Amino acid sequence: MPDAIFPNTEHRTPNTAPLAFAAPWFPLALLLILAFCLRAGAGEAPSLDVVPAPKQVHLERGAFELDQYAMVLVTREASPGTRAAARVIQLGLRERLGMDVPVVRIADESKYGARKPIWIVEPHQNHAPEKTIGEKDLKFTGEMAAEGYFIRVDAIAIVIHGATDAGSYYGAQTLLQLIRPPKPGGFLRGARGPVIPCLWLADWPSRAERTVPSEIQVPAGPDAAERFLKDAARYKLNGIGKASLPADAATLERLRYWATYCPIRFVDRAPAIGKETPLGQFASAALADGRLPDALAACGEEAWGPPDPDPEALRQRLGYGPAPQGGASPKPPTK
Repeated sequence: MPDAIFPNTEHRTPNTAPLAFAAPWFPLALLLILAFCLRAGAGEAPSLDVVPAPKQVHLERGAFELDQYAMVLVTREASPGTRAAARVIQLGLRERLGMDVPVVRIADESKYGARKPIWIVEPHQNHAPEKTIGEKDLKFTGEMAAEGYFIRVDAIAIVIHGATDAGSYYGAQTLLQLIRPPKPGGFLRGARGPVIPCLWLADWPSRAERTVPSEIQVPAGPDAAERFLKDAARYKLNGIGKASLPADAATLERLRYWATYCPIRFVDRAPAIGKETPLGQFASAALADGRLPDALAACGEEAWGPPDPDPEALRQRLGYGPAPQGGASPKPPTK
């Protein structure tokens, strides 16, 4: 072969100056690349902005992606409460994500081909949570018997197992709050649709009676009243005081219609929250600022949430800034 192609390099001293310059930076560059790849592959740690806060949450790796293969699964003998929970999920996905997810009976599941089910377990068929949720010795405790529920989220299936119809309904409300929005693609990471982080959780109310305080009035007008009722149900309140109801017949008719789809009744009972509590003050300030849903969220957190609820934790979950000083009104969310 001619020397022009393969020159003789036996006695040539290699130029190591570039390597000597790069050597100190190589380990750091390698660590940065590795950390970036791990973040791209694993994704961000999920934050559960659920109100009221669930009692027990066990996070796991992975996520259930909501796509065209998702469906809500119920039994042929589904009770009205189970069908109401299925309706909550179906309408919630349509309103929030523009997704039309079918509600399918288990007997008809094979007609739809390979799917990713969101199974609402029928409470009246005595299924064991140990089997449906997949955790050894798991069962409904006494405090869960009336309205408690379990949720299991895997990459290809979701299970909501309520102790009662009310438990199934509240489990459906929690599931909708667990949804994380879609994300665009980036370097070493493809785009993804809306997801729910893999986990299992157990939840139950701290109080059996969770009535909206009388100072929080149902707004006038059928549409506004309907939104109020849905927000109250979302935050797991189960009573609206009769003194809070509007007088016009059209609004009352709309409220009675939607009350048939959720466990809320019109009652004369003590409110879920007192004005003197930290969350009561938060609710009053939010109401004064015209943030009615946040006032209802504070009521739900007080009545359903942990025994010693943290107002600052609620503030962060609702997207507020730092807590104001001197009893000022809460800073509205910036998101």
